[in-house]
Amino acid sequence: ARGRNGKGGAGGDIYFYSIFQILRNKAKWPDLSFRAAFRLASGTNLRNARYTDGPGYFFDLSAGKNYAIRSNVFRVYAMTGFYAYQTFDLQHLQNDCFLYGSGVDFILKKWVLSQSVAGYSGYLDIGDKPLVYRAEIQLISKKIDWKVSYQWGLHDYDFQRIRIGVVFHTKAFQYLLDHS
Repeated sequence: ARGRNGKGGAGGDIYFYSIFQILRNKAKWPDLSFRAAFRLASGTNLRNARYTDGPGYFFDLSAGKNYAIRSNVFRVYAMTGFYAYQTFDLQHLQNDCFLYGSGVDFILKKWVLSQSVAGYSGYLDIGDKPLVYRAEIQLISKKIDWKVSYQWGLHDYDFQRIRIGVVFHTKAFQYLLDHS
């Protein structure tokens, strides 16, 4: 969204987060990680519906496990957590939300097919229960990956998104893959 003349730009919201690996590669247990994330009230051009002027934060716990079927692998994962953001409503200064998601990745030699659903559920009931479905296909190679993804808003999110992407592997990235 821009002003009537369509000129200018806007600075975006700034997010910062840390992910802490709790369990990894334990035979009987899923991989487990904890994330703490914060959004600063850093957006500009607010009068033209760009970004927000309210801080927020979320904490979540994610679990995932790989399963092998012949030469293929599929990974099942889920996430649950807490999300809160400032509302500027004098009756409800903050919306506290239950955060959730789950999905599965199918790893078929050089292809990765992913499907997931994710969202959050606030208590104000003012469009604060968005739920989205995501599907992605990725072709993996040594130096370049190609990917296409689709996102469809199922509830309280009236948008669809298609992304086409290219991932370039650096030598540092390849070193991490070879030594993990």
